[in-house]
Amino acid sequence: MLARTLLDLSRILALFRVAFKYFVQPMLRRIAIPSTRPQSFSVGLRLSLEELGLTYVKLGQYLSTRFDLLPSETCRELNKLLEEVEPVPFAQVGTVIEKELQRPLHSLFSRFTEKAIASASVAQVYEAWTWAGEHVAVKVQRPGIESVFAADMRNLRRLADLVDFFKLLGSLSMREMVEAFATWTVRELDFREEGRTADRLRSTAVAGEIIPRVYWNLTTARVLTLEFVEGVSLSRLAILLEQGRSEEISSLLPKLDIERVGHLLATACLQQFFVSGFFHGDPHPGNILVQKDNAVAFIDFGIFCELNQYHREILAGLIENIAVGNVDQSFYYYSKQAIPSPETDVRAFATQGKAVLRRWYDSYNDPAASMQTRHLGKFSVEMFEIVRRNQVRMSAETLLFWRAMNALAATAVRLPQHIDLLGEMRAFFRQLRPTPWQRLVEPFFDTDHLAAMAAVVIKGLGQYKDIQDSLVSRYQCDIWDMESPEVEASETANAKYLTAGVLGLSLMILSSAVANSTARIPVLMFAFFLLLWPLAARLLR
Repeated sequence: MLARTLLDLSRILALFRVAFKYFVQPMLRRIAIPSTRPQSFSVGLRLSLEELGLTYVKLGQYLSTRFDLLPSETCRELNKLLEEVEPVPFAQVGTVIEKELQRPLHSLFSRFTEKAIASASVAQVYEAWTWAGEHVAVKVQRPGIESVFAADMRNLRRLADLVDFFKLLGSLSMREMVEAFATWTVRELDFREEGRTADRLRSTAVAGEIIPRVYWNLTTARVLTLEFVEGVSLSRLAILLEQGRSEEISSLLPKLDIERVGHLLATACLQQFFVSGFFHGDPHPGNILVQKDNAVAFIDFGIFCELNQYHREILAGLIENIAVGNVDQSFYYYSKQAIPSPETDVRAFATQGKAVLRRWYDSYNDPAASMQTRHLGKFSVEMFEIVRRNQVRMSAETLLFWRAMNALAATAVRLPQHIDLLGEMRAFFRQLRPTPWQRLVEPFFDTDHLAAMAAVVIKGLGQYKDIQDSLVSRYQCDIWDMESPEVEASETANAKYLTAGVLGLSLMILSSAVANSTARIPVLMFAFFLLLWPLAARLLR
């Protein structure tokens, strides 16, 4: 208990020291010397979080997704957070590996390089070879970070309780945000979760998308062993292209086809976003390697997200409609992502949001506009400024989707001659997503859909009276009290029969579009049931 208290105290003192260094001190210097150029708040915040280490670097990464709370400038600055830190001595790392895998290091690997190829606040990565000759990357959690993270979280919860007690953030609950951040980070500290993420992404990978294999016999909560992926990071490749260093590029990737790379990257990400719904949450250029055959490999799977079918349809509807200039419908889908707060100005949100979407569509169809002025990231940032200004909230899944989409868009902007992201998106939806008519009739070709629809209809008809009573009560319509129970029951039954009849007739019409007779049979059977049910009910009354 004493050790925990001392650790908590030392971490809170470190927080105060860094706050004084990056915020109070510059303010005092500015007062003393008015000509002093003030440091940006966003830059000071990033530097302070980097100095505080693990927990606060992760906090900054989490806050970089909160476009609904922070100005876009701050979110962009927090995206620059550096996790590179001095590696701990190899002896400590070896101890962690042997303790986790419960065997001596020399019996686990035939060769293990003692120099880390990457070192971050959470883990260090080493190159190694198994006794079977397999080339692997071993990610090892830094010793002692769990106790530091626990102390920081206790302090953040105490601070959040004070902020909420005095309502310093108005209707926002800082405690809720702290708990959401804790959930975000805890799963990243368990490397088994990262391994499962890699496995899921690999199971749905498309051609030209590489996800390294997990060696589960050499993986625990604190040690992750993955297939070693050769390649050049997309961030390095972008720098070489920007500097015109073609000879160096040719020596690294002799058969490089950057247009092919851009197409494969866009296709892989869009497949994750809109088809499988399970996606890499941080596809920035440093996490993407280009291989010699132009395939793209994803690494670092600590941040991930899953979108259900409903969310995927919303996001796809947003992009499909803006692609054809249907601004009102596009904003309708965008607003489906929004969670209004008591302070939200819904009318202003709609007016301003539609104006941004209109500018996006116009710029995309302007042949004179540059890629930088019409790319997705620019307009998504503008939309988030409107979200924040009108005090609208968004779910963590939606925010992480847009963070990942913006990372992809930023890559396209760095390679404007090679990646047309909006063009790739348009081609993707045209090829893989059905037309509105196909989406309308598709459920009637699938027996599982039909069974589910039948259950919903029957249940819905059974609950018709409850819904009716709820609406009457909500709008305080007293006219129903004037009717007798017999009349009310009769009208309710008539409404049920009319609903069943209309639905049955609609199914009969739709069944004519089904070419496959096997698929048409269940549709017709269900339609006849709905048409005959009102007649049978009348005869039995």
